Amino acid sequence: MSHRVLDLLSGRDRSLPSRLLCGVLSCLTPPYRAVVALRNLMFDFGIRRPHALPRPVISVGNVTTGGTGKTPLVIELVRRLEAMGARPAVLLRGYHGYRVKATIPAESPEPESTVPAPRYHSDEQTMYEAVFEGRVPVAADPDRIRSARWVVTHHPGVDIFLLDDAFQRRQVRRDLDLVLIDATRPFGFDRLLPRGLLREPMANLQRADAIIITHADEIEPAQLEALKQRLITITGRPPVAAVAHHWAGLRDVDDRILPLTELMKVDPYAVCGIANPPAFAQALRRHSGREHIELRALADHHHYTARELRQYLAQAEKAGQVLVTTDKDWAKWKPLLDWSTAPAPVYRPVLELTFIEGEAALTRLLQQTLATRPQ
Repeated sequence: MSHRVLDLLSGRDRSLPSRLLCGVLSCLTPPYRAVVALRNLMFDFGIRRPHALPRPVISVGNVTTGGTGKTPLVIELVRRLEAMGARPAVLLRGYHGYRVKATIPAESPEPESTVPAPRYHSDEQTMYEAVFEGRVPVAADPDRIRSARWVVTHHPGVDIFLLDDAFQRRQVRRDLDLVLIDATRPFGFDRLLPRGLLREPMANLQRADAIIITHADEIEPAQLEALKQRLITITGRPPVAAVAHHWAGLRDVDDRILPLTELMKVDPYAVCGIANPPAFAQALRRHSGREHIELRALADHHHYTARELRQYLAQAEKAGQVLVTTDKDWAKWKPLLDWSTAPAPVYRPVLELTFIEGEAALTRLLQQTLATRPQ
């Protein structure tokens, strides 16, 4: 999300056009609130009932729009579940994706199947598939029930599902409902969409089984404690864990791991299409030792073209710069060009998630959820 949008929604931009636009957005908020409330009431009173999937379900979601660190946490959860002997699959919404014919390879030959196969493809799916290297099924479809059936048909060994971005989508019953709160932007400016960043009122956090604070290392300890106290006030219980996101190294176009100190030797040119470009630029400034970083911040889920990437590479070559992007963007960049002939180096950070507190508590929750698997 761009600085301009954040300045508008936070109220930092006090210009007359911004104040007028905020007034319009404020008028649109009550209808949005009514739709959200009606949808939740239908589930709360049993008018609509969540559908049980054929395997236990862990949901990872949030209450604000924009990046909260879901993807790194889902990857970490997959790794921990595998270490516990589970065989997880990840079900995505396919947000900003496009519809394609399903191509998930089957574990056992099944030439004919009665399970509907339409699905979507998204940039998150491409990135997950690259990280998991085909080890973990990843299915993208707004209809998680359909994609779950497809995965179970073609991967009968899967014994637990992870739903990426599902807190507001209550059509599927979940055995563990995890909600992430970004410590740097925890409450979406305390306003619902479109005036703020909240997808639903903070009071709805009471539906969650556990709260995890992400980017907890990026605020002062006193701020973190105040955030935890406010969450206790809202939910009646403390967050189960707090995590930090670190850059542990760099990867080049050949997937070689380089030390972060390489950034101190170059002039970085950052290009990304993610939900929180300022956080990416801030981390790049910190690790490169530069006060100013040239940042090309594109819309989240931006669809790149080969021509566009050639322009970025040409600009970097002319200025003697190094392109730095994210894994999410690189998943879309990689198939577009022959990177062995790239005129400028391209780096992307190796992300590492560490627990500041609550690691044991989260492990217990995962173990309890795994215990519900059919024997």
